[in-house]
Parts: sequence; structure tokens; C-alpha cells
Amino acid sequence: MFVSVRRYHNVTNDPAKVEELRALSEEELLPVFKENPGFRGYHVVKNGGDLVAIAIFDNRESALRSIEQAAAWVQKISDEHMPPVSDTVTGETIISHSV
Repeated sequence: MFVSVRRYHNVTNDPAKVEELRALSEEELLPVFKENPGFRGYHVVKNGGDLVAIAIFDNRESALRSIEQAAAWVQKISDEHMPPVSDTVTGETIISHSV
């Protein structure tokens, strides 16, 4: 498995804006990720005013493509909702365990 992780600093602490971002992400970005071959999952973690987005794929190409797709989506909505990505990491999963 391959994972892409994107961190966005100082997005918002406003619960209404967080909910709006969650809904936009589910409605607009998640369907794009699902079209990539080997899509396995998508998670967003809120940490204070920061958001960390994690996309999981079976192959490196789709993980890398998701970084570009997310950047295009953020640029589209950034004036109202999101700052540019602060950090990105893409790599192969070496431990994966779930119950």
C-alpha cells in the first residue's frame, strides 16, 4: 500500500467551517480519489486549527496523482476555505494493522 499525507496549517477552529470543508471534501474530492486505480481509503484528521489528509492506494502512481488532484481542488476552493498545503509525504506503507 502507498499513502499520501498532506498537512494544512491554520485552516480554521470554527466548527461550522470545519463541517463545510468536510462536506465539500466528501462531495468533490473523494469521488476524484475513488476514480484512481487501487483506491483504498481517505481520512482527514483535525488537530487544533490544522487538518491532515491521508489517502491510501494500492500503487505509488495513484498516491502521487492524489497529491496533484488535492492541490487542484484546494486551489479551486482556497479563497474561501483552505490555505495551500504546508507539507506532503508520499510513501510505501511498511506496517498496516487494523481490527
